[in-house]
Amino acid sequence: MMMAATPDPPPPGETSDDTTGERREVLAALPVLRFLWLLAVLGALATLVGRMIAPSVAGVTVGIEGLVLALDRAGGTLSQLFALFSVVSAVSLVFMVVQTPAPVALRVFAVVATSLAVVEVIVASGRERVPDLMALTSGGVTASLSLLAAWDARRSVFSRQAGLVLGLAGTGALLRVVAALVADSAVSGASLAIGSIARGIATGAFAFDGLAALTAVAGLRKRSEAGGSGGGGGAGSGEPPQQLFSPLILLALALAFVVTRYAAGAGSSEAHPVELLLFRALERLSVRPVPAAPVGAQHFVAALSIVVALLALAARRPTPALSAVVALAMLGRGMVGAPLGSMSLALASLGVVLAARDERGLWAALLGSQARRAPAGGAGQGIRGQGAPEQGVRGQGAPGRAEVREEPPQ
Repeated sequence: MMMAATPDPPPPGETSDDTTGERREVLAALPVLRFLWLLAVLGALATLVGRMIAPSVAGVTVGIEGLVLALDRAGGTLSQLFALFSVVSAVSLVFMVVQTPAPVALRVFAVVATSLAVVEVIVASGRERVPDLMALTSGGVTASLSLLAAWDARRSVFSRQAGLVLGLAGTGALLRVVAALVADSAVSGASLAIGSIARGIATGAFAFDGLAALTAVAGLRKRSEAGGSGGGGGAGSGEPPQQLFSPLILLALALAFVVTRYAAGAGSSEAHPVELLLFRALERLSVRPVPAAPVGAQHFVAALSIVVALLALAARRPTPALSAVVALAMLGRGMVGAPLGSMSLALASLGVVLAARDERGLWAALLGSQARRAPAGGAGQGIRGQGAPEQGVRGQGAPGRAEVREEPPQ
């Protein structure tokens, strides 16, 4: 006689209610979060090829007409694909955010900002230029959403760094929208004083952009094992310690410095084609209104932003979704008035709200990292010897769901 299968009892210390509510919403969002990393990679390629290289390579030297045409087609294709998939992903992400117990203001801004960003992308696909009012409205609402999402990201220590990057980038974006409005007023009124105010606000926005890029670089540090044999950041501090030295940090700063240094040589009469190409590419990333900062500093922040976005996607730390949030925030830097810039910032905001609640994705990343370290730690260590990882994530699920159990004392 066939007997009906009965569900397994919940683990000790948990109730069956844990499988409802927020947990069900988070699990439903997991496939979208996995796709967010791939979407960020596509956005980085679209920015690198379609926005920087393809428009800049024409005229740097002779005999490359075929290369110019190929790069132009590749850049256009990548940009169109990113626009298409970003619209689909944004709609999916905003439905997930609405179902979470996030603050009401955050959910309302998520719906409004995502709707404006989607409409802006659709309008931009049918015409060369988006109306200024639409671009500034979408940029301002999207920047406000990023600030709310950054504040919400404090709920987990593993999402705070990505939230901080997003918050700094969003503050710079909001200031840049204000600067653009003031600059338009200065032009219509032919006032030099108002123009100086707009330039000062744009300089403040540039400062926040630089802080966001440096914070993203600092996030490339590799987390050490939690609860190890002493040292700060263990069980007492509640957050896993991080290595003070990381080759990725040096690589990011070195690449940005080298690119900026070569771009500075484009002003010479004997400039190399590579120097001219780099100068044009960095100029394509320049922000408007122009801040009162040296051109070299503007180029360094622009180069550092694209470099740290690529390295964050390659490192995939602390989770692929959070690395995508950092990359999208860097890609949207200075592009809030542009359709794909507002969309990148909106995707980063929606992603960090869901990634901060992605318990299983977080534990999978942590336990996978610990499992890779286990052979080096000997048979007596491994996952069981890492202390209590739940102390590093406030409000996250217990690691027992990942089948991690401690053996009874001998």
